[in-house]
Order: sequence, then structure tokens, then C-alpha cells
Amino acid sequence: MFIEMESLRSSLEEYNLFNNIFSVKNLDIQKVIMPRFLKGDVTDPKRIEAKNNLLIHCCEIQKLSPNFEVNIRNQCTACNGRGFDLVLFDVTDTIPCKLVITINENGKTIYSGCNGTGWKIDACIKCNGTGKIGEIPCPTCINHKTGISRGTYQFHPTLPRDGNKGFAGKKCLVCKGTGKLKKIVQGSLNIKEAHICKKCSGSGTTTKIGTAVIDHQLGELLKMKCKTPSKKLDILNSSNC
Repeated sequence: MFIEMESLRSSLEEYNLFNNIFSVKNLDIQKVIMPRFLKGDVTDPKRIEAKNNLLIHCCEIQKLSPNFEVNIRNQCTACNGRGFDLVLFDVTDTIPCKLVITINENGKTIYSGCNGTGWKIDACIKCNGTGKIGEIPCPTCINHKTGISRGTYQFHPTLPRDGNKGFAGKKCLVCKGTGKLKKIVQGSLNIKEAHICKKCSGSGTTTKIGTAVIDHQLGELLKMKCKTPSKKLDILNSSNC
């Protein structure tokens, strides 16, 4: 685990949660940890460190996304309320890059992935992805082994032939031409580093003690008004003399 047991113990003690040391998996970040943190001084470095230790440990134990969001008032937009950003170790396990065909909101068919070839796949420009030209199978996208036209074209390299210069090919944008994608590994997130958010100093919130509720320009205007006595006040003062 990324957070050492001793740090976990002290962090739980900071928020009176030491009895939950063996049931961190059930600790609710939104309902238990964050309310306790927000009730105290959110600028206290010790409390911030303890809060972040608990959140990171929960992220590992509860198998949360490293980019999980903490929904709080005045949420820091740089870290989505976490107070930190996590860097994971590179995953060596891979899976083939699959072709995924979707239709966007404008009715356009989108092709992403390459079926492990590493080369971009898109709709065949000769048959517009239908696989047929009239009633005849499209000769451009036909699979010569099956005799069936796929309706897709693979932008793989071609050699010069019959006066043509040949084609360098277009790499798949999803896998960057490797034909493989990193496999999502279940279990530990394998956290490499935790970077404290510079914008909120790890608190996850933009709230700061002593922050002005009015801007500088309005403040100066109010000062001028206070220094200038009103006519009504002058009359009252003269009547008391």
C-alpha cells in the first residue's frame, strides 16, 4: 500500500476514527471523512495531511478511480476536491486494440480502434461503409478469403506499384500504432506518487481564512463614504451643541 500503516493509524486518530482501522473499506469519503475535515481548520497542514492519507488509502482499498471527485462546497477545480493528484506505475499487461463503431449525435458513424493491426480503420470511401456498390460486393473492402465486403478500409502501408508511389499508412489514433492498449488491472492501483495540489495546498477547497468578501474597488468606495459625513449627521451635531 502507498500509505504506511503508521501514517494510517495517526491519520485515523486525528479524526477520531481509529476504531475503523480494520474497516477502512467501509469508510465513506463524502459522509464521514470530509465532514470531519471541513468542521475544523481546513488550512492546518497536519489536518490536511491526515485527510489526504485517508483519501489515498480509501482510493486504493475501495478501488476508486485515481481521478475521483470529492463533492464539497467551494471545491478546488484543479484537483476536483481531492487535494492531490495520483501518478500510477505503468501497467505492463496489454489487450488488443478493438475496433469500436459508434454513431454520434449528428448521425455520423465514428470508427475508433484497429482490431490489433495498429493501422487506422475507417469507412470504405468507395461504398461509404455499406460493403456494396449497388448489389455487387465492394471490391475495395472485400475480404478475399470470405468473399464478403467489410464496409471498412484499413489504412495500412502499400508498396509502389504500376507507377504509384505507394502509401505510408495512417496509424491508429487510439493505440498510437502499437495495436495494443494497457489492460485495466483489478486490485491495487499501484500508486507511484501523490502530488499535492498547488492551488489549494492540499485542502481540496478554495475557502481560505480571512478571505475578503468584497473586492478592493468596492472596499475603497466604502472607505470614502465613511469618511464623508452626511448633511443629516451635521444637523444632528449642531442641534446638540
